[in-house]
Amino acid sequence: MYMHNFAGWSTPLAQSPRPPKYDSTLGNFAAGLRSRVFEYKKDAAAKFGLAHPTISRYEYGDHPPPPGYLAGLACLVVDNLRDPQTIATYKESLLNDINTAVRNNRGKKIYASVPFFQDWDELKQFADDYLKNRERSEALLKFA
Repeated sequence: MYMHNFAGWSTPLAQSPRPPKYDSTLGNFAAGLRSRVFEYKKDAAAKFGLAHPTISRYEYGDHPPPPGYLAGLACLVVDNLRDPQTIATYKESLLNDINTAVRNNRGKKIYASVPFFQDWDELKQFADDYLKNRERSEALLKFA
């Protein structure tokens, strides 16, 4: 079941009892997060200023998704929740999984420069900064 949120995106109700889990592959984790927020990859691509094939590359494991993209999806998943207990559970689980995912993708440390997120506010700020940078990049491309 999908709902229409305040930002105009068609989003699924993210009220599943368990949050998406990192299972040793960034692609599966990214797909699990994205599918909780956006029914279609093209909607995620539009939100983050990316091309649809880029989202597919992330989810199929052809290219590692940027940590800001994962953080942004995690924040959107939590933003769609309503129950305070569920929100707290999701935040704790997703924070832990994102910290694990960006440091250990199948034993490869691919994001050595990404900070360890101490709390949800830090993760949210990282996600917000990523989205602002994507919007800025997209705006620059329009004027080029």
